[in-house]
Amino acid sequence: MKKFNEFKSEVKEEEDYSDEMAYGQLERCIDFATMLRKRYEDGFTFEPWMLSKITKAEDYLNAVYGALDGDDGEIEPTV
Repeated sequence: MKKFNEFKSEVKEEEDYSDEMAYGQLERCIDFATMLRKRYEDGFTFEPWMLSKITKAEDYLNAVYGALDGDDGEIEPTV
């Protein structure tokens, strides 16, 4: 049977890995968004299904940011 400290250590390691993984995924989101914006600036017209995916991605990122931002009474900087 594992002791609490052993379990706590394992959970912390998993959280650290998840944070590192999320950071990498955010970097990829930035890369893809930059590449897509470049195509748009070059005159590419997105198909409706593509626009739907972009809208969904923005909504998901907005939801995460909103959950982190919270209502702590402080004015957060706008992007």
